[in-house]
Amino acid sequence: MEAGKKGARAVLTCYEQAEDFEVKAPEAAGRWLHDLLVRLTHDYDTKLLLKEAAATFPATAGSFEAFLISPAWQLLREKGLLLL
Repeated sequence: MEAGKKGARAVLTCYEQAEDFEVKAPEAAGRWLHDLLVRLTHDYDTKLLLKEAAATFPATAGSFEAFLISPAWQLLREKGLLLL
């Protein structure tokens, strides 16, 4: 976590073969995102619908719809995150 002008932020570092990248999000959304990604990587056969992910999104992180258009979510989508 890092503190900034907009409050505490989470920085998730993702490792790929080609290049590593960082996903930055507000603290509450970052913690939720970390938990989500850990759950998904424990079992590669796990399927999760977007509405199921939305149901667990913390109210303190703002609206889930706003998070879906955030740079953090867009970066994950560009890197291949797939939720239906």
